Amino acid sequence: MSTLHNAAVSARSAPAAINSRVTYVEWPGNTRRTIEIVRPAEADAAVSRVSVFAPVARALIGSTPGAHIEVSLPNRAIRELRVIAVESEEAVHDA
Repeated sequence: MSTLHNAAVSARSAPAAINSRVTYVEWPGNTRRTIEIVRPAEADAAVSRVSVFAPVARALIGSTPGAHIEVSLPNRAIRELRVIAVESEEAVHDA
């Protein structure tokens, strides 16, 4: 069993939405990432602010910690994502 399937999952259960910060692990590669899902005008890859219209953000919308999601990326790669944590808009903007 890979690290992806053994990753600790946050107890928070709010579904991911616009202005949420989502931490997930990608497979293959077991890369851990944290992004904030934002409106297109606020997107900035340099600080992990991803447009709600980006494939990864679209796949994550509505997900909760522990979810396993397959996402098709523009380069046609399909990755599995495991959601570790979802922070609500209030938590993101209070940080």
